[in-house]
Amino acid sequence: MSVVSFSFDVASKEGLKQLDAFLVSRSYVVGFTPTKADIALKNAIGKAPSKEEFPNVFRYFNHIASIHEARVKSLPQGVAIAVGAAGAAASGAGGKAAADSDDEDDDDDDDMFGDDSDDDAVAAAAAAAAQKAADKKKKAKKIERSQVVYDLSPEEEDTKLEDIEAAVRAIDMDSLVWGEAFGKNHVVASIYALRIQAVMEDEKVGLYDLEDALEAIEGVQSVRQVAHNKL
Repeated sequence: MSVVSFSFDVASKEGLKQLDAFLVSRSYVVGFTPTKADIALKNAIGKAPSKEEFPNVFRYFNHIASIHEARVKSLPQGVAIAVGAAGAAASGAGGKAAADSDDEDDDDDDDMFGDDSDDDAVAAAAAAAAQKAADKKKKAKKIERSQVVYDLSPEEEDTKLEDIEAAVRAIDMDSLVWGEAFGKNHVVASIYALRIQAVMEDEKVGLYDLEDALEAIEGVQSVRQVAHNKL
């Protein structure tokens, strides 16, 4: 068993001052749950000290004193504690005094657990706030879109524009949306170009990639951009 030896003389102000500093960030002597080591230290202190002079010892004492006697028997041993002689002498008479102070200090018990949970609560709140800010920023970011219009001229006079349209609509790119109805644009004599239109997100569709795909369609002689508008 590990032995933790304290040089605190819990019967003197100097010893209580040292113990108060030790308990600044602690709810228990060791770990995050009470042990019999805490009961022993509470008994050595004897009674709750001045709240103004030793706020942490006052908090600790009342918290440990509030543990029901039936529960004390089931507490783990924890570590062995050696306290100053004066403190040990005070422990025998102090148990009853500590118990007598329970009812008087019930109102102070509500804040006993802050030390162990505050850091986790703050971290969780910070993480939630950061996630909310990220989501808000992502939602607020404007999505740039473009509308483009092209004329696709056929290679031959008898090339069917319906076939070219079917090939165009078969081009599938993320965020690319083709217009519901394509039109025809007179080129020369009896030759007509297929006029197509589409809307897409600028970050997801590159114009060069789209034009390469259009030029690769069988039966298309040329691709001419008619319009390019930002939405």
